Amino acid sequence: MKQLLTSLLILISVFGWSQDFQETYKVSNNSPTWIKYMYGDTVNLFSLREQFDEFYKVNPFEKDQHTQYFKRLMKEYWTQVDENGYITERLNNAAPAQAKSPTSPWQEVGPWDYDHEQAMEFSVQSPGSSHVYTVEQSPVDPNLIYAGTATAGLWKSTDKGLNWSLMTRQLDVTSVYSIALDPNDANTVFFGQSNGKLWKSIDGGVSWAMTGDANFQSMNMRVRDLKFIGTNTLLAATNSGLFRSTDSGANWTEVQGGEHMEIEIKPNDATVLYTVKLSGTKTEFYKSTDTGLTWTLKPIGWPTPANGDEQKRCEISVSAADPNLIYILASGDVGPDGGLYGIYKSADAGETFTFECCEGTAGGAPTVTNPNILGWSEDGTGDGGQYYYDLALGASPTDPDRLFGAGINVWRSVNGGSDWTINGHWVTWVQGGSLKHRYSHADVHDIKFFNNGTSIDMWVASDGGLFYSANEGDSLEPRMHGIHGTDFWGFGAGFKDGYVMVGGTYHNGTLIRYKDIYKGGLANPNEGGWLAERGGDNYRGFVNYGDNTIGYDDGGSFEYSKIREVRKTGRSFQSDKKCNTSYVAGEYGTYGFEATCFNTFYSPVGTELYKTTNGGVSFEQINDFGGDKVIQVKVAWNDPMTIYITHKVGSGNYQIRKSNDGGLTWGICTPPNSVTNNNSNRAKYIEVDDEDPDKIWCILMGGQSGNKVFQSLNGGANWTNITGNALTGEDMRSISHHYGTDDGLYVGTTKRMYYRNASMTDWALFNNQLPATVNCQFLQPYYGEGKIRMASQRGVYECEFYEDAVPVAMFAADKVSLNLAANCIADTIQFVDHSTVRHASASWEWFFEGGTPATSSLENPQVVYTSPGTYNVKLIATDAFGVDTVEILDFIEITETYDYQTISEDFNGSEFPPAGWKLIDSEGTSWEQDWPLDDPANKVAAYPNYWVNATGEQHLLVMPATDFTNVLTSSLTWEYTYNDNNSYNDSLAVVYRIGSNPNWQTIWIRGGADLEVLGTQTWFWDASTPSISWGSGYLNLDFLAGESCVEFAFDNRGYYGNHIWIDNVNLTGTFDDSGLEEISLNVYVYPNPSKGSFTITASESVDSYSVLDLTGRSVIENKKMNSKHFTIDLSGEMAGMYVLEITSNSGTKITRLIKE
Repeated sequence: MKQLLTSLLILISVFGWSQDFQETYKVSNNSPTWIKYMYGDTVNLFSLREQFDEFYKVNPFEKDQHTQYFKRLMKEYWTQVDENGYITERLNNAAPAQAKSPTSPWQEVGPWDYDHEQAMEFSVQSPGSSHVYTVEQSPVDPNLIYAGTATAGLWKSTDKGLNWSLMTRQLDVTSVYSIALDPNDANTVFFGQSNGKLWKSIDGGVSWAMTGDANFQSMNMRVRDLKFIGTNTLLAATNSGLFRSTDSGANWTEVQGGEHMEIEIKPNDATVLYTVKLSGTKTEFYKSTDTGLTWTLKPIGWPTPANGDEQKRCEISVSAADPNLIYILASGDVGPDGGLYGIYKSADAGETFTFECCEGTAGGAPTVTNPNILGWSEDGTGDGGQYYYDLALGASPTDPDRLFGAGINVWRSVNGGSDWTINGHWVTWVQGGSLKHRYSHADVHDIKFFNNGTSIDMWVASDGGLFYSANEGDSLEPRMHGIHGTDFWGFGAGFKDGYVMVGGTYHNGTLIRYKDIYKGGLANPNEGGWLAERGGDNYRGFVNYGDNTIGYDDGGSFEYSKIREVRKTGRSFQSDKKCNTSYVAGEYGTYGFEATCFNTFYSPVGTELYKTTNGGVSFEQINDFGGDKVIQVKVAWNDPMTIYITHKVGSGNYQIRKSNDGGLTWGICTPPNSVTNNNSNRAKYIEVDDEDPDKIWCILMGGQSGNKVFQSLNGGANWTNITGNALTGEDMRSISHHYGTDDGLYVGTTKRMYYRNASMTDWALFNNQLPATVNCQFLQPYYGEGKIRMASQRGVYECEFYEDAVPVAMFAADKVSLNLAANCIADTIQFVDHSTVRHASASWEWFFEGGTPATSSLENPQVVYTSPGTYNVKLIATDAFGVDTVEILDFIEITETYDYQTISEDFNGSEFPPAGWKLIDSEGTSWEQDWPLDDPANKVAAYPNYWVNATGEQHLLVMPATDFTNVLTSSLTWEYTYNDNNSYNDSLAVVYRIGSNPNWQTIWIRGGADLEVLGTQTWFWDASTPSISWGSGYLNLDFLAGESCVEFAFDNRGYYGNHIWIDNVNLTGTFDDSGLEEISLNVYVYPNPSKGSFTITASESVDSYSVLDLTGRSVIENKKMNSKHFTIDLSGEMAGMYVLEITSNSGTKITRLIKE
């Protein structure tokens, strides 16, 4: 074992830390420097982080076993380093007595599960909701099941996994690695905690006591396996030795030293036991024939790695169908290849072993005939995996040749391990979804079979939860309902509807809730649940406060579906402007929303800060701060010009910066070392007062004594330490100000919640009915129901506010400026109440200077402005706790500037949609700024059809309104490209509308093969060798002459096909300043529309006329006439719109002919 693991375990032993670090992975001479350093003798986390970051600045990131090890290391220990970057002692933070008043309880909000049916229907990549290490089924009662989780303690089911209850709520326990159930007493339960505590209950988990004497209890070791081997006799495999108890855990005796991984019992003889021990870079197999008193090494045929190779973990399994049979799943590295080392088998109860799979030699390059069953690929040809982290093996108790092995995926063998086929993939849609009925989440830690006499039960525990099979793996179903253990790495909820939520999670993608539409709720399993989306490790979660149908996740922006059976849809979002984020505590980035415009927010991207005013469709750079990255952004509630950020300058150096002018200039306002006792460089989060933008608070992460919470009354110029005594031993994680109170603050730590206001002398514990240990990572008030929300590694909780408060009035709008000339139909401004009122007793009085209506009592009114000017807006918000008024002067700016008689747009500007353009969408996804795959420098407008089924929806990219009053001739041209490379066909149309008519009319449309451009070979999913050619679109617009206001739009009508790109849109024309209205010629057409025959009557003799279609093609060219009356026959032409151009002595008149 490499020295880093040894050093960490020493720290764990000395300091009482809790983390399940697995064995280190093999390092070669060609391994990057950061990997060698990570597994070296002495590790400085600042230096390791810098080496990691520098390496991936110039090398593409590829997820592998080393990056996953790095992630777990940083996640646990980053805030536990000293000022030099070395891991330090975590302070003792034993649970204090509850001191909260009032004593309202915290309650679970979920997830308790995920909506299985919809996840499968939507082919969600890797749905899951909790992280389960191990499972045991009672020999006394087959309906009694216990499950040990990675972050949420021990759980119990009395109905064979259909519902679960937490059994360790009062214990300082998160990670449970092993469980043992008494074979004679259903109420006697043991479990091994990850940091070495071994617990016992004799009343079915109602109460618990630590086992062993004082010396045993003081040991900090990982209990990796635990078995009853007889009445009152147990065996515990730990990383610090193999221990045996003969008095039901009262005392433990070490029977063998070293790190032990596995214990198995010979099925027909409990005196015969097996264990696997780690010895350097190899494992060893030991056998006991006296119930574990003595042990003998059995090396014959056991895997023996060659010099330079390693084999550091094994799972073993036995079958009651053949008691002498032992299977071994060995993982390790041979040469450059890692993953499956080999499948071994003993037919003589562990005396000797034979190699069973694959291709006659251990390890080797993975192929179809030498599959790496521990990797990601479905055919076994992929190298690697996380084989020292996830490993499981289970043999059927009825068929000795049937066994299941797992790392990332679950594989099966039906011939004793010689050959393997994939049983279920970690991705639901692999092989066309043919394995969905066997889906289990990635990273499998346990496979168990139980024969209860009437049925065979199979369980699979993984990073996504618990899965059950009643037919020995032929089908699997999730059984985790009630396990409240989602590990959130990001979280947000709606401001007006707090039951709209989204959060990025560790292992389980993004979990979303939209009110009660999804199945999986606790009170009612048919509603109130969550849907698993995306897959893997996700980080972000935000809900737009002004429109709670809009969420933000790792994909950008999306629109919630209001119907369970309809999937959420993506929204237009500039993909490279998603906020910074990280799994490292203190580096979770946030969007900073302005309180008065819900489409305006800031995004920290790398070292830069960006701003959007259109909900994320496009951004502009505000500043580049240099250093490492920008993390948190907070915009003052009542002053959008005041902005605070937290800035990571470098490893172990986090600063606070402030702008008073909307981001034009910045100053540093970090608490100085003289105030923080040399802790100023620690990671930190900030909060800003609702009334005074210069009153701010910050928390410092880490386990330092004192120096955790600070307050400034002058924008960071001076700071005061307000840590007090109650937070002694706590490691801070989150802070939230309760608006309307006198400096009321909620703070969350790695263990519990606290509250304090200006009248309190110290922090009050605010933890009633929370589990004893909760990592309170995210806090968000839900003012509508008077609750504070907290998201953690154990799901989401809520509690009534510590105290009630008067409302704070605030309003917001979707936009604060409007050009009347850019639209033919008067655009509305959507106002929303952003006050902290309670829903049940709330009322509103609005006053809109210059608007229609001028007043309103609605919660979220729409207002129309028809005259240029700047206008005040006022709101009086009232609830049962008081009344408050807010008025913003010159809040709305209305202009009327006609700039768009000609349009030329190449989409290369920083703003999208461009100035004067707009997006109209009936559903979520919009047109977006993109680039053709062969030329990243050329920006275009694109619609992402590959991701979206837009059938029956409206997705318009609308040009600025144009005045055709004085137009003589005009045309619209554009370029487009499309590759019809799919059975799903997309279409592009050009539509227009005139004046106040809200209906759009189609004047050009092409789709599928007709839209395809010859020479374009590009497929969004595979852009390896793209080539782009551009088609040209043309429309003659002479028929619109004389119209005072016309709008054109590009209408995407897509259906999961390919992206459509458009570029270089030009609307041109010639103009008559004297005005077409001076021409005395009047023309009348009847009937119009017509089946083909049109009767023309003119007010004077017509000299000639021409007819053109909308592409400019001449249908009738310069037909000579000398009459006021004539007939035009278009019966041979296609239905559509045509342009009639008539010339007389008075001039030229243009009108439309519509053929049905």
